Amino acid sequence: QLSVFIKLIEFDRNDKTSLIIALNELENDEIDGAIIAPVFPEETKAFLDKKQDLPYVFIDSPLPDLKPLTSLAQEPYQSGYVAGKMMALLAKEWGTFIVIESHSDAFNSRERARGFSSFFDSFKECKVREALIRFNGDGKEKLQRIFTEETDIKGIFIVNDATHRLAEVLDMLSLKKRPIIIGFDLIEQNKEAMRQGKIDCLISQRPFYQGYTALYHLYRKCVLSQEIEEEIIIPIDIVLPENLSSFDQQ
Repeated sequence: QLSVFIKLIEFDRNDKTSLIIALNELENDEIDGAIIAPVFPEETKAFLDKKQDLPYVFIDSPLPDLKPLTSLAQEPYQSGYVAGKMMALLAKEWGTFIVIESHSDAFNSRERARGFSSFFDSFKECKVREALIRFNGDGKEKLQRIFTEETDIKGIFIVNDATHRLAEVLDMLSLKKRPIIIGFDLIEQNKEAMRQGKIDCLISQRPFYQGYTALYHLYRKCVLSQEIEEEIIIPIDIVLPENLSSFDQQ
C-alpha cells in the first residue's frame, strides 16, 4: 500500500564472483535505493562508484571512507573486545587463545579479531594466535595442526556465524577437554549447538532489527524526505545458554 517493492539478491560470501554477478544484475535496474552488507569492501566500492547517485544503507558492517545514508552495525572492535573479556571470564585460566577468521578481507571480521587480541595485550601469561579457516575444505586438518602446535589452548573465538561448524570439527578431533567457544550470530545451527553444550557464548547483532530499520530509514529519506541518523549502533547482546530462550525471536 506504500508502493514499495523489494528485490532480494543473494550471494555466496565465500565467492567474490557471486557478489560481482549479483551487483551486475543491479547495474541496469532502475532502483531507487539499496541496502548492502559490504562483506567484500573493494567490490562494494567499485559498484557504488558506478552508481554514484544511488542512495544506499549499510547493514552488518560499517565501511570507512564511504558515505551511506546511514549504517546499522555493531562497533566491530568493541564487540571483539567484549568477546575477549567474556573469554577470560569463561575460561578461568590463562593459556593460548585462537582467533579464527573465514574472510580476512571483511572489515568487521578484521576489527573483531583486533579487538579480541587487544583485550589480552596486557596479560603477558596469554598468547593469541590468529588463523584463517573457511571450514569448506581442509578446516579439520588446519585445526588439528594448530592443536598439535599449541598444547594449552583454552578458548577459540570465531569472528562470524560459522561457530557451529567449528563445534562440529572439534567433535571430530576427540579432544580430552573442549576449549571455550565464542562466536557470532543467532542462526538456528548456532542456537542448537549451544543447546547441546558445544558453544559457550554467542554475540547477537539483532539481524531482524537491522533489516527492518534499514528499509524504514531508506523509505523515510527517499520517499518522505525526512532527516535520518547517520549511524545506528547495534547493541552488543551477549547470549549464554542460561538466557538463550530470551533470544528465540531473533
